[in-house]
Amino acid sequence: MKVKSLKHNFIMFFLRNFFTLGFTIFIFPIVVKKLGPENLGKIQYVEAIVAYFLLFINLGIDTYGKREVALYREDREKLSSIVLELIFILLITTIIGIIIYLINIKYLMDDIIIKKISMIYLLNIIFNFIGVEWFYIGIENQEYITKRNLFFKFLSAISILLFINSKNDMYIYVFIVIFSLVGSNLLNILNLKKYIVLKKIKIKDISKHLKPLFVLFFSVLSASIAHHLDSIMVKNIVGVKELGYYSFAMKFGKIPIVLTTTIVAVLYPRLCNLLGQNKKKEYYQLATIGIEIILLFSTPITIGMFLISDIIVKVFAGTDFLNSIPVMKVFSILILVMGIAYSTGSITLVANKRDKVYSLSVVLGALLNFIFNLLYIPKIGALGAAIATIITEVIAIIVRILFCMDIFKKIKISIFNLVKIIISSTFMGIVVYYIKNFSSNLTINLIFSIIFGGIAYSISLLLFKEKYIINFLEKLKNKFKE
Repeated sequence: MKVKSLKHNFIMFFLRNFFTLGFTIFIFPIVVKKLGPENLGKIQYVEAIVAYFLLFINLGIDTYGKREVALYREDREKLSSIVLELIFILLITTIIGIIIYLINIKYLMDDIIIKKISMIYLLNIIFNFIGVEWFYIGIENQEYITKRNLFFKFLSAISILLFINSKNDMYIYVFIVIFSLVGSNLLNILNLKKYIVLKKIKIKDISKHLKPLFVLFFSVLSASIAHHLDSIMVKNIVGVKELGYYSFAMKFGKIPIVLTTTIVAVLYPRLCNLLGQNKKKEYYQLATIGIEIILLFSTPITIGMFLISDIIVKVFAGTDFLNSIPVMKVFSILILVMGIAYSTGSITLVANKRDKVYSLSVVLGALLNFIFNLLYIPKIGALGAAIATIITEVIAIIVRILFCMDIFKKIKISIFNLVKIIISSTFMGIVVYYIKNFSSNLTINLIFSIIFGGIAYSISLLLFKEKYIINFLEKLKNKFKE
């Protein structure tokens, strides 16, 4: 199977996330202002519930499938068997999940609005098993995923602009969101016939996937608990309005993490493939580059986001969401923490099949997240949930490193280059601190902070001759010479 270059895949993935970022920046604020914090909180609550059902239904197949597809993508027979076996498992778990989900709506939900939103989201659960996005990531076909994603993002944006005008349009908004998800899944399964051949599957072949799936499932379950339990606990302890504040801060505060996920998503299949071919030297070289680039981007963004959190909330959500500001500041710290978490997770442990250690770290983090949520949310609301997330992610990172030192000691990160990044990020932060109050117009302050902060960081890196910036400029120079 012909695989595109890392450069091509990175560009495709970056474009996808760039337009997702644009969608969040320009379209989501419209939804926030039209629906209000209470309705937004109810939608976020249902999304969190559905996320748990999908978590159990998917059974870790998203992570496991990407790795297995990456390992066997050159063998069409083997690849076809793996994909069909995993889809069959998904079909069975989906049927079970739908039954339990309907029981949950009928007997465990009291709010009629939440019940109606939940029924609409049933479509997402029904069509989930044909999504198979893990397959396209495993074969490194980022171009297809990007084209499909941009198509539905564009349709969703147009629909929101045309049909969402007030709080009464909440159900229409939910339908638009579901349409985007279901449409993407249908295209995925229809396009799959280009890559695999239909064949009979045997029960014994299906059963061999169950053990590794359950091991990974516990890590995925714990990670999702740590992510979505926050929303459920905030809603149940301090109410949907506070969840609305949390939802906005979470969605905007995590936007820059797309840069990290871009790097991880592009490198992960290639790293798995290198290990499958026993090319360990190439693996460690590529893993080191990936981690250093993650730090190159996430360090300055963390500082910048922390400094302009108040401006972001005021510009994109308005005065009704001022309580989101401290939560945004905490989520800005999460940008750097998650960069390190992905580096110690997918790039290293999961790629090396250290699934048990990875699961242990995530399970421990999830348990502690629950405990810290109970301690902090009643006292400081949504801010407490954000702080609990930071603490648990840091603990998970420490556990991974301690238990897998044999892997991490072979990843030679340049301390000298890291110091250059930290000094340059600090310099950028000083520039942003003074620029952010340049004008009485908040939008101008936001734009100027981003532009001049970026310029300050880039100039500082150039002065220090940071290796990736210099390498990029040399390649750019050679490109123009051709």
